[in-house]
Amino acid sequence: LPGVMLSGGALRLAQTYAVAPGKRAVLATTSDRGLEAAAALRDLGVQIVAVADVRPEITERGRQLRQDGIAVFPNYTLVQARGRKGVESAVIGAMNPTFAGTEHEFDCDLVLMSGGAMPATSLLLQAGARTEYDERRGHFAIAELPAGVFAAGEVVGAIGEQAAASSGELAGLRAAHELGYGDRSEEHTSELQSHH
Repeated sequence: LPGVMLSGGALRLAQTYAVAPGKRAVLATTSDRGLEAAAALRDLGVQIVAVADVRPEITERGRQLRQDGIAVFPNYTLVQARGRKGVESAVIGAMNPTFAGTEHEFDCDLVLMSGGAMPATSLLLQAGARTEYDERRGHFAIAELPAGVFAAGEVVGAIGEQAAASSGELAGLRAAHELGYGDRSEEHTSELQSHH
């Protein structure tokens, strides 16, 4: 159905090509990345009429959007985009099926989806790592690394430039120590761990 797209594509149209992807949007997300897209598109002139966030609790970014007048529905998802030749409305509903009658329909010409970004875990999984779903981040994350395997950055939960750099330094120190090199004093590694 024309008018259904990824939030990243809508942002690219608006930011790079100055093309409005729509006038009134409903956005469904699994992470703060979708909430950031809603804020950016709003700032570019798209009216965000509702955000359905599958996470059970509203985040700080979600509260900020609410304060800005955007309806944010935690524990909701997109149920249906309706229209004939293009999007005319969107229906969102509660994730918990026992909440009968919790669907809401919004007039819109744009439905946006944001599944967030998941760090690449395939090489770590091939090495024997184990993942589990991280509800806070909205994707699978490394839960356990096998002995002798080291990782850094968002794949191990270090979010942000400083935290990623610290986790990289820590992983490097651990790898060097594993090989019999370097000083992995407890004081230094504890300090690095506190950054992520």
